[in-house]
This record gives sequence, C-alpha cells and structure tokens, in this order.
Amino acid sequence: MNRTPIATLLHRCFVANLLLPLLAGCGDAGQPVPSASGSGNTSGATTGAAGPGSATGSSQTGSQGSGGDSTVGSGAGGSGGAAPGLDAGAETPDSADAGPLIRVVSDGETTRSILGAQGPNCTSCALMNGCLDPAQNGGACEDTPGTAPAACGPVFGTTSPVTETKVCLATLKMIFSSHCSADLQQQPCFCGDTDRQMCLAGDAPPTGPGVDLYTCDLGAGGITSIVGDYGNQMRGAGQANELVNCLGFIGCECNL
Repeated sequence: MNRTPIATLLHRCFVANLLLPLLAGCGDAGQPVPSASGSGNTSGATTGAAGPGSATGSSQTGSQGSGGDSTVGSGAGGSGGAAPGLDAGAETPDSADAGPLIRVVSDGETTRSILGAQGPNCTSCALMNGCLDPAQNGGACEDTPGTAPAACGPVFGTTSPVTETKVCLATLKMIFSSHCSADLQQQPCFCGDTDRQMCLAGDAPPTGPGVDLYTCDLGAGGITSIVGDYGNQMRGAGQANELVNCLGFIGCECNL
C-alpha cells in the first residue's frame, strides 16, 4: 500500500494552518467578518497539535506596499534595547539612531550545528523522521539553492549577494532564539503580537522577531508573496519554516 511521506503531510498541514486565519475572516457571502475584541493571540507554548496563537515579540512597523499590502522596512530593532529573537549571532544597535540590527551567521554554522545546540536529541530526531531528507520532502538549509534577493544584503550588513542557505540559517537561529514558534506555528515569527488575521491580510503591520528576514527573502510581492512562499523550500526563510514545522509536529526535543 502506498503511503504519503510524513513530510508531505506536514507541508499540507502547514499551508492549511497558514491560510486558516484568512479564511476565518470571511463570512458566507465572502465579506470580512469583524474581529472580536483583543488580538486573539496567545503567549507561550501550547501542547498537542498545532493551533493558532502567537509568541510575544516586537520588530518594526511595516511600510505600505503596492496595492495596499503592508510590507516591512529595514527590520531595525526597537529603541533602547535589543530586539527579541536575537542571540550571540546577531548584533543590535545601542540606540534607535544606531541603525538596523545585523543578522550574523558564522562560517562554521550549519543546519546540524544549530540543531545540535538545541538539545542532545534534536539532530537525531530530525534525521530519523526525514526532516532533513529532500527525498521525504524535508530539507536542510544547505539544500536551499541560489542567491537571496538583493534586499537581504542590508539585513546581513553587506552589499554582496547573500545565499538562500545563509538566510535559512539566520531564520532558523531566529526561530530557536526567540521561541516564536512555541505554539507550533511559524506565523508569530512574522506577525508577533499583531492580530494574525489582520497581519496576514496586510491590514496591520507585522511585529515579529523575523520581520526583516521574511520581508527581504519573501516580500518582493508584498504580503501576498510572503504568505504564498512562507513554506517554499526553494527560499531560505521557507526552508527554515518547513524544517521547524517538521520538528514541532514530530515532537522532537529541540527547545522550540
């Protein structure tokens, strides 16, 4: 009997969960339904199957993109302190006037080294369950081909081309260090505390710790392309999202 690879099932669940907040905003006639009071986001981890929610975090207010889509600026950190989701591999300005944060990926960092830093069983669990195997619809950052859009250069403090692999590694580090996927969803890594439905529709600016990475890598077409490519394994940020989605769904002990 043919069986669908588990990574394929995870991808389908990922896409369905990503679109759920948008579908929930339309009534029977296709008209937007007013949201209830409060953002509908939750803070902290939830157990069991993935569900809507958000981990706390802050980033930059988005600038208005074409066609009314809300896209993000340079990804500068908040004033007077470090932006959430940063670890030793990211530099942050001392003040609001010092410029945007710079993402740092050292030469020796790999997908496996980042996973290994999350716990003694994280890498082995990922390998055992096909999360790093392209043949099972998994993948490591090193499997992500090509060069990222030019907009990612400033995010890494360079005018030279940045590889999609590097964007993937930086996104992976951001997710683990900020715990923005603690509810087994990656949308909070982009939306943050912003109402998820409004964020994914482009009606409110995203405030998550990975706004700069998602915008530079996926945001050429505004919020539409960010949502559409959020799990695209041909893009660095999308590859990182799919990998974390696999780890969370399987229940690997990876300190999410």
